Amino acid sequence: MLACPCCRIPVWYPVKVLFVAWLVLPQFKGASFIYEKLVREQLRKYRARHPHKGGGAAAAAADVDDHKVHVAKVDI
Repeated sequence: MLACPCCRIPVWYPVKVLFVAWLVLPQFKGASFIYEKLVREQLRKYRARHPHKGGGAAAAAADVDDHKVHVAKVDI
């Protein structure tokens, strides 16, 4: 079985490095994008279906401010 020449080019390592850089670097805001588009919506659906497990009214009130990210600064 012959594989095409383009399949032998190792691209997964650079793609993974670029993806992690996109997630981590604050200029790109990749992690906040993933949270807002995927995780936050799933949490809202879960909280709506299970209010006693998700915290109920306290979780709904906290949902207003859940888009804010708190960053701790460390002086070295």
